[in-house]
Amino acid sequence: MLFSIIINTHNQYNLIDRCIKSCINQTIDSNFEIIVSDTSDKKKIRKYKSKNVKIIESKNLSNYPCVNQMFSIKNALKHASGKIICLLDGDDFFHPSKLSFLEKNFPLNKDFLNQDNLVGYNEESKKKFLISNKKKYKNIFLYKKLFNSWPKVLGTSAISINKKNLDRFFSQAKPNKWNFLAIDALLIIYFEKMKILNFKGSNLTFKSFHKSNLDSTFSNKFSRKFWKRRLQQHKFYQFINKKKYTNIDYILSQIFSN
Repeated sequence: MLFSIIINTHNQYNLIDRCIKSCINQTIDSNFEIIVSDTSDKKKIRKYKSKNVKIIESKNLSNYPCVNQMFSIKNALKHASGKIICLLDGDDFFHPSKLSFLEKNFPLNKDFLNQDNLVGYNEESKKKFLISNKKKYKNIFLYKKLFNSWPKVLGTSAISINKKNLDRFFSQAKPNKWNFLAIDALLIIYFEKMKILNFKGSNLTFKSFHKSNLDSTFSNKFSRKFWKRRLQQHKFYQFINKKKYTNIDYILSQIFSN
């Protein structure tokens, strides 16, 4: 098996059908499986269970949604037989050519983490829109020293990675310890030092924007949760790179998170 698509879903009853169908309708004929890790209160997606679609019932074991997402993906990973893992949230969806693009652009013997350029999808207007990922100032040496050096994080559903590297991440990065950080941020920071990050592909993954988005909880720069998450990003970066530092961004995160 070449690809395993891991779908993490929790109470996304209105959107999970679209998500699963976008995976079933991939243009490659075979060589992929779909694993749905379902932590929903009501189990309503059993109708999709088939030879290529596995339904895994997972449990929420934490009061923190980011940690539950981590447990859910880790649980599904145990059942994955694909050499490349494609992550997908239950409210997002793929273009039919997603797997075909990966197959053509990333040789099986190459270590990589690819994050394609997400397209936003507004659930109210039913319209797609571009999500810009170009922040050139982040490449400036002085900015990296005074603020932070990690790349912009766009979303879990855009991430594809070798299974062996995802296994390594779960065994070494202690991801459950960082209760405000979603798996996309942890993966990008963890693999940055390994020089395997890629940002290839457009119009392959569509991120749903609606009132229940998890990230909306942390997007307000005037809230403590925003700064608590930012401080954890700094501490995780220090943990992974085994070096401590103090800069303007780190100090501000300490001040405003208390």
